[in-house]
Formats: sequence, structure tokens, C-alpha cells
Amino acid sequence: MPPQDALYLFQAPCFYGLSNNRLAAFCKYSLEHNITYENVLQTLEASDITRIYDIKDYALRLIVKDFTKVARLPKIGALSRELLLEIIRAVADSQGEFLTRISLNTDI
Repeated sequence: MPPQDALYLFQAPCFYGLSNNRLAAFCKYSLEHNITYENVLQTLEASDITRIYDIKDYALRLIVKDFTKVARLPKIGALSRELLLEIIRAVADSQGEFLTRISLNTDI
């Protein structure tokens, strides 16, 4: 299932007032196993629109991990300013964590 479809289905149980969370669990599993660097920007955008923040955070982590590939995708130019800023902050945070680990290791 394409990640964007899974995101929209993720909200169906709440919309229809269903108490069984199997559909949401399946959608989350599907998302976590089918997001690639090629579709991560669409997933980020869809998760932002649908306000599914744990998937949005997951997408941001994947963007940081594969940033050199993701930054070259044509879709990145079509993202909103706010999402681009979130990506920049996520990359900056990961750089800070990396530099902190390096300085901690050299102090030992």
C-alpha cells in the first residue's frame, strides 16, 4: 500500500468511531516498512496535513538519514516553507548530536 494511502486510512477508525485499532496498527506497520527516500517527502507532507505526528517524526528521521539523496529529489522544491524549515532543523539537530558524540568520545 502506498504510504500516503496508509496515512489517510490511519484516521478512518477515529472518523467512523471504531474502537478496534487493528486498521491503525496495520497502517502504521505498512508505513514504517514502505517509506523510502523516494517517497519520504510525500509521506512527510501527508503526515503533516493529517496531523499524524509520530509518522511525521519517523519521516523526518529518514530524511536526515538519507539527506544527500532526498535533497536532490524534485519534490523538495514544492514543499511548504514550514516543512523545509523542519527538515533544516532536523538536519541541524542531527549534526549537533553527532558533534556532541565526537567531543564526548575525544574527552575520554
